[in-house]
Amino acid sequence: MRMTTAGESVDLSAIDFFEPSLYATGHPHAAWRTLRADHPVYWQRRPDGTGFWVLTRYRDVCRVLRNFRDFSSESGNLLTTLGKKDLGSGKMLAVTDPPHHTAIKRQINTCFARSAVEALEPQIRVLARRVFAPGCDGDVFDLAAQTAFYPIAITALLMGIDPSDWGRLKRFAYVAIADQDPEVASGGQDRALEWSHSEIFAYFGGQFTKDLTQRRDLMGAIANARIGDRPLSREEKLFNAYSVLLGATVTSSHAANASFLALADNRKAETLWRRERCTDTFVEEVFRWSSPANHFMRHATKDIKIHDTLIRAGDPVTVWLGSANRDEAVFEDPYAFDVRRDPRLHIAFGVGAHRCIGAPLARLAMRIFAEETLRIVESFEIAGPVDHLASHFISGIKHLPVKIVPTRDARRELASLDPLDNV
Repeated sequence: MRMTTAGESVDLSAIDFFEPSLYATGHPHAAWRTLRADHPVYWQRRPDGTGFWVLTRYRDVCRVLRNFRDFSSESGNLLTTLGKKDLGSGKMLAVTDPPHHTAIKRQINTCFARSAVEALEPQIRVLARRVFAPGCDGDVFDLAAQTAFYPIAITALLMGIDPSDWGRLKRFAYVAIADQDPEVASGGQDRALEWSHSEIFAYFGGQFTKDLTQRRDLMGAIANARIGDRPLSREEKLFNAYSVLLGATVTSSHAANASFLALADNRKAETLWRRERCTDTFVEEVFRWSSPANHFMRHATKDIKIHDTLIRAGDPVTVWLGSANRDEAVFEDPYAFDVRRDPRLHIAFGVGAHRCIGAPLARLAMRIFAEETLRIVESFEIAGPVDHLASHFISGIKHLPVKIVPTRDARRELASLDPLDNV
């Protein structure tokens, strides 16, 4: 996220958009800018002879995501499944197209309605405050280590999951989204993804053996959902619980971290935000700026042309949200962090049928985090090297050393709270 300027054109032949290490320093904005300007439909060839299309312009990204008839998600929606069969196809929301997608989504959507998520606000505020507890005495602490638990804990509240399980679910989820990051995978990269999937499915499998018929939380909604005259199958339940858990790791924690980096790089924006309390537009700009979900993949269902380039039926097509959210044709001065920017244009949550079901929850979580930051943090500084995830799926930060000066009123309160990673 610190790569806020695009720089000069780059040699695309030296870049592999599949390689997770490319993102270990943040978004590759210079490469994306080159693609938007000169190669809006670009074929990324892999060393094994396979490849995928790379689309980087805002309008092209929206076209692909909106048109599920021409660009299907059912053959895999992420590069981790490139050339493989996605076992969740037709069962999990993310890799199921309408009308089946719509039928599943309708069953659990009420749990993500604004009224439902806002009922959690008091509990979420306590979680947001706990993020800052390690800094109550002015000590340097790893903000990313705290925020990593923030959306997991919120989603656990929504799902009715016991706090004693937050730690291991966070561990499983991070390996699932960044299995090629040596630190996250703890060296076991060859089998890390398989391990994380096995653990997540085993956990939720145990949850679904319980009687959830009277539960009104998200686990109950999934357990009791029906499509037409039939209940969801065991696989459908497991895949959709898994999908919700992974979705929780994508948004608010990485957006929260990115907000601190953006403000550290632009103190004028921080001053304006603190003075005007323009939190609604601030939150949307943070999501645009951070674009935590880095890419999505679709497969063409027929031969189709984009910018006079023929995409063949069956070809994998990737769209890059971080690039679309910096498109000069749509966003004025896109590399500026503007806390007053029009909040309606960014597509950090995607568009179309597959637009993120958890967007209301992510927005609430980020709004509360921003409001608590204003209340608790009088000033702050980045106090050490920032480490990004090596992941082509999530644009995230795994270490962010921060030193805060708490407000006088907040200091005693923070001292009484457990850090969020103390679970």
